[in-house]
Amino acid sequence: MANFLPSTVVHEEAEANESKSGLGQFQSSRESQTAISGRQTPAGKDPLRRLKRGYAVPALCSLGEIPNASAPPGRRSYFPKVEAARAEEIQSAAKISKVPDVVLSPRSEILRNTEANKIQPFESYALERGLLKGKKLGEGAFAEVFSVPKIADLEPRVVKVVPFGGDIEWNGSKLHDYPEILSEVLITSRLSNLRERGAETEAGWESVTDGFIKLVGMFLVEGPFPKKLLKLWDQYDKKRKNGSENDRPDYFPDNQLYICYEFEYGGQDMESFVFPNAASAVSAVKQVIASLAVAEERLQFEHRDLHLGNILIQPCQEDENFNFGTEVLPCPGIRTRIIDYSLSRMYTDGRFVFNDVSEDEDLFTGEGDPQFDVYREMRKCNNDNWRSYHPETNVMWIQFLLGKVLKGVGYKKRSGAEHRAVFEHVKEMQKVAGSCSSASDLLKRLAHLRSF
Repeated sequence: MANFLPSTVVHEEAEANESKSGLGQFQSSRESQTAISGRQTPAGKDPLRRLKRGYAVPALCSLGEIPNASAPPGRRSYFPKVEAARAEEIQSAAKISKVPDVVLSPRSEILRNTEANKIQPFESYALERGLLKGKKLGEGAFAEVFSVPKIADLEPRVVKVVPFGGDIEWNGSKLHDYPEILSEVLITSRLSNLRERGAETEAGWESVTDGFIKLVGMFLVEGPFPKKLLKLWDQYDKKRKNGSENDRPDYFPDNQLYICYEFEYGGQDMESFVFPNAASAVSAVKQVIASLAVAEERLQFEHRDLHLGNILIQPCQEDENFNFGTEVLPCPGIRTRIIDYSLSRMYTDGRFVFNDVSEDEDLFTGEGDPQFDVYREMRKCNNDNWRSYHPETNVMWIQFLLGKVLKGVGYKKRSGAEHRAVFEHVKEMQKVAGSCSSASDLLKRLAHLRSF
């Protein structure tokens, strides 16, 4: 696959006496998300076992259109940032919201989002799209993940296969049904589409970013798990020290349904990637900040689980530049992709998409890494109301990432004056982030740092 430059563009509204400024998988597909050393969990449990490999599906709540949702002065998003009081007002309105004149069933809406707009035989799909020539790359409690090499005019891809529907249990849980799958379809496709040119509003063009993993295609298929894919599953099972954590998917019936997401290859996760120097690690975090800022403005987005395993890193040309609207910054040879939206929250098409983890106590009791502290901080921030919009949580994860840049990621070179200077810059970024309420806010403030 040819390397290409991630471009995040934040279109600013023109203001008098102020120059225009702009800045710029799926669940991790590696064979297993490496446990963070020193992790301690209650009663021997790993509270992130499901999250690390679970592809948990967000919940979906329907709403009518928000009345008078025009962009206020000074803001460029059609859906303005929702303050706490406004969020409560919207939630209350859900009880009396109007039902749209035409409502598609979850099944129909999923089909509308697929490539073929129809259900295909699993065996035929796997053959046509090259899955049978790939290998199993990873797994989740609700998914199998395969890597597919370049075939004919198809670039290398990562394919996430999610069985759903029916009364069958798999990996100890009942499979999701159409409504839950629709939620995942919406959030995955909306974030991927942020790389496309947004609509023109009175305040200017909407912001764009390709910082979220690109969804190449989506297919709805039916049938038993293909025998050749089961062989790939067995190969993966034998290579792992303790075998696969999933049940062998050899007992699905002839009418079993699957949603197959095809993603671009995003590279290595940040946890295992070895950065050439500290400057490249800082660049990765800055790209994440810019991408989150765009998603906030366009989708009222919170990632809510942005640990190192959910950021993919891939090398690109050293001499390429990032185009952040009116400003061009040098690229230190890496580009990022954000993945895994199992805990994410967004607002799109009159609906809130989120995962209510209010009763998932395991998530909030982990010890041994700052990652666990962030979950507790988020809960305190939103008062355990996971539908409401609190972009401060994005800043919490950015602070987490900055801390990992200082101590927690790998470098080929860890010494020297330049390395120390970059670390001082990171500490400046941490101070600025400490007073910010969103990634958008942080992005604007960092633009004024001389070293940014």
